[in-house]
Amino acid sequence: MEAADTLLMLPGGQAVADWFGRVPRFHDAEILALGFDMSGGATLRLHAWNLTRERDGKGVFLVDKNAVVSIQFAGVRKVNLTDLNLLPAIVYELSVSKADDDFRVEWSSSYGVYGYIVASDARLDLTPGAP
Repeated sequence: MEAADTLLMLPGGQAVADWFGRVPRFHDAEILALGFDMSGGATLRLHAWNLTRERDGKGVFLVDKNAVVSIQFAGVRKVNLTDLNLLPAIVYELSVSKADDDFRVEWSSSYGVYGYIVASDARLDLTPGAP
């Protein structure tokens, strides 16, 4: 199963795809928060956007569709993180996969923390606009 298909399986996944007009890879998204609780829950909060082909007067590419996307995990089974002390972090690519009954959210980074979280359940929440 493709990672895009798996993201769409998650509650809130279709709303995220609809907002961005595609299934996002979260390239250059900023990790705003990453937290865990003792009940087996976790949250990964990202600031994401679409990069357009338009440029401003200084030649900088313009963005649209700013949003904060939160991935809420329940039943966290495994966590593997590297460079945790480097926050904020910039995502290079994020993918969602399914293995047996678990979801795995894995991301590489251009800067800062990267790794994966494996949990029995995950959902996405989207808040339009910049943080």
